[in-house]
Amino acid sequence: MKFFADESIECEVVNRLRRHHHHVLHVPEIQPGLPDEDVLARAREADSILLTHDKDFGALVFQKKYLTTGVVLCRLQDLKAERKADLIVEMITRYAGELPGAFAVLTEDEFRIRKL
Repeated sequence: MKFFADESIECEVVNRLRRHHHHVLHVPEIQPGLPDEDVLARAREADSILLTHDKDFGALVFQKKYLTTGVVLCRLQDLKAERKADLIVEMITRYAGELPGAFAVLTEDEFRIRKL
């Protein structure tokens, strides 16, 4: 799958996804400091699912109606990067077909998905 990882996503997570043969663009590698609106636009242009820890993307998608190809909000702030990577890879493996066109929230205990 194709992902666009926001600055909030650790390099270890990005590298793990790449090792699992996912195409991942990472904001710090492309243009650090890119505003959230531009992150969503670039992810959409790249036909990629946005991975982020930033709750502000929910407001952009649901309140301001920004278009997206999909967003996964990872609510995993208190976990080590290795554990985050484990959970994200597991979620993608199980739910890959449901991610396009959806806004999903991943926590350590659950995964919620809402089609847009």
